[in-house]
Amino acid sequence: MADYTIDRAVYRQSASRLTIIAHLFGILAFILMLVWLLHFREGIEYDSDNLYRVFNVHPFLMFCGFIFLAGEAMMAYKTVPSQRAVQKFVHMILHLIALCLGIVGICAVFKFHDMVNAEDVYSLHSWIGLGTFCLFGLQFLGGFFTFMVSSSSQVTRARMLPWHVCGGRALLYMAICAALTGLMEKSTYLRLEQHRHEARLINFTGLAILLFGIFVDLSVALARYKSRSYQVSATPVTLVAHLLVIAVTTLILVWLLHFRGGFAFKSSNKEKILNIHTFLMAVGFILFAGEAMMAYKSIPGSRQAQKASHLTFHMIALVAGVLGVYAAFKFKHEINDPDMNTLHCWLGIITICLFVVQWMLGFFSFVFPRAELSTRGTYRPWHVFGGMVIFFMAICTAEMGLLERYNFLGLGNNQEGLIVNFTGLLLVLFAIGVGLSGVLPRGFK
Repeated sequence: MADYTIDRAVYRQSASRLTIIAHLFGILAFILMLVWLLHFREGIEYDSDNLYRVFNVHPFLMFCGFIFLAGEAMMAYKTVPSQRAVQKFVHMILHLIALCLGIVGICAVFKFHDMVNAEDVYSLHSWIGLGTFCLFGLQFLGGFFTFMVSSSSQVTRARMLPWHVCGGRALLYMAICAALTGLMEKSTYLRLEQHRHEARLINFTGLAILLFGIFVDLSVALARYKSRSYQVSATPVTLVAHLLVIAVTTLILVWLLHFRGGFAFKSSNKEKILNIHTFLMAVGFILFAGEAMMAYKSIPGSRQAQKASHLTFHMIALVAGVLGVYAAFKFKHEINDPDMNTLHCWLGIITICLFVVQWMLGFFSFVFPRAELSTRGTYRPWHVFGGMVIFFMAICTAEMGLLERYNFLGLGNNQEGLIVNFTGLLLVLFAIGVGLSGVLPRGFK
């Protein structure tokens, strides 16, 4: 299948239509968020004796203020019809506003925790969210002093630009992951399985936020920043990613074998069936899919050997994913729990279906019977981008699944809870490593 080095110059599509679609999904998510908070959750007010209104400031500002404006800032170079200097200024101002509103949103959730005497920064959502926001602040400062302060040399700006763009894209996806895990955590806390209208509203809000981020990223991906401008090869990144694979696998095995009783397709302990789902989706599906995406950079051999490894790893991931989904449905059936009622379930099924379609298109285009050379050249960058997006969706699904189980088991800052949180954190780092391996060249001279 296709080499995962991204050369954006071969995208044959204007970004204008994509930015329009991104705006539509952003507005849709904005409206759904307001309907949820105003109609179902009592409103939004920072200075209020109603603690739920105080909390509602957090999801509202973290999406409508932070993620939405950060996405608009990333699209400013495509949507603002003016000179480059004006576009740069709008880009900076929107990011600054997003940063300020994000600070207020974080203050709101800490204030809520103080009002209810709840512990701070204990869940995977909190870890991802705070980590993302701190990195966003560093990204903003680095970009400001590099591109806005005149003392920066042209050479320095040229070297920093691809990293600035890549970092911004990664942070956008991390912010979306934090938002989706936040919606999942809130839905689990409120036990919305019994309130179907509100649960579905939250699920559709999460999907709209995800689609907004995907189309924002695609509009940025159409910019012409070639992989060789990064001044570094993919080798060290893939080595770190391989180490993360070992670490994640070890943590999951320790968690499921030592704390959760092990695995079994048939058992009186139904949790063992769910453990199969967790293991196959995290290790079998995500880690093997990530290894497949890095095969062109990490497998020493001919191009055909790399392609065969890429195809084989993806096939293993596909089989593991199908078995993992089956295990989840079997678990739900045996405990008489309704299927497809959470955002985790929705996104998981969508992801595995898209993965199947992506694999089949890649197989018929690049392996057998193979499309014409010109067709393969046109399709290749979309195959690569689609693979990256589906992989990110799988990561978000895994994070929501870990968080859902963390909350269901009532884990806190005990040993098991920390293992679950660190597993989720390492999965995010693995996703970043896989993404970087896609934009960096195999070797740099």
